[in-house]
Amino acid sequence: MSWNNCTFGGNDLYHVYTNTPAMDLGFINCSFDFTSGDVVHLGPSASYMAMKFVNTHIEGFDQFIIQTEGSALYRSFYFVNPTILPRMRDGSQFSPSLGRANSPSRLLFSAPDSSISLNGIDLRYEQPPYLEDLFMSNTGTKIYANAFVKSAGYQACASLSHICNRGYDFGDEIVGTVIGAGSLTLNRFTCTSRNSITAMITNRSDGNGLQLELTGTATGSYITLISNNSSPVKTGDRISVFGALQILSAVGNAIITPTINWFDSEDALVSSINGAQTNMANVFANTNLPNFSDGTNRYIACTAGVFTAPQGAVSAKCSVTYSSIQGILNVSRLAMFRID
Repeated sequence: MSWNNCTFGGNDLYHVYTNTPAMDLGFINCSFDFTSGDVVHLGPSASYMAMKFVNTHIEGFDQFIIQTEGSALYRSFYFVNPTILPRMRDGSQFSPSLGRANSPSRLLFSAPDSSISLNGIDLRYEQPPYLEDLFMSNTGTKIYANAFVKSAGYQACASLSHICNRGYDFGDEIVGTVIGAGSLTLNRFTCTSRNSITAMITNRSDGNGLQLELTGTATGSYITLISNNSSPVKTGDRISVFGALQILSAVGNAIITPTINWFDSEDALVSSINGAQTNMANVFANTNLPNFSDGTNRYIACTAGVFTAPQGAVSAKCSVTYSSIQGILNVSRLAMFRID
């Protein structure tokens, strides 16, 4: 069955629901606008089937783009050139009871028994991240992304497999290692500049591994970390960089600036480009975020910078500068991922 040039709108449950096995559905030049449930919801008997969405517009849904029940076999979803704006249906952009917002941290797919292919997706957000990870799916959902274009502001990464460098967290560092006058190098990162900040590897307060604890003593404090490992690129590749932190007892501003460093075939620096600065103190103070009640214990990512590899670049290293810190701030992520 196929639908062409149709509009699905104003639903209280789902735009599309099926529990029929071996039923392929196609939607071409269709628009899915405003539902309090899922855009697509599959019952436990919907198996041996595929859905294709070509040149579709999806906007204003409170739950997921795709959610499945049970563990049926051979469920496949194909999206070609969709435009997605995950705004809440009721216009309130935030819903603490659901834990979802119009943010890169919002989960869009809950289909661990399915295969999802995204080709030419245009994914747009209006609110900053409220978690430390910028992923669209829960654990187990298989997503394959190609030509993944997003708004100039807030970014999202399709899945863990799209992280394309080793400097994702501080998991292989040694607790107690200090960045200071004696050493500026960790296993995965090197400190290239520092002022009025000391740094030490500590255990995360939530028990999920290790972090870099920063202690700033002046408004002019800063520290820049660059990944020790480079990732291969080619001219025109679009790479995104972000950092995540826990603001803890830090006061005043907490500025993050993501940077990309391009290198040529002889490992010489081609250029170093800074992304937009994010004042994380303002993000943590946003009372509309779904996890605001967790206070300063939250780990939240900054806006991800997006960079295009210049002519002659064959590898890249991600870098982040943390500045204007007074007090203690914990760094949990420094990541780079490919979006093209």
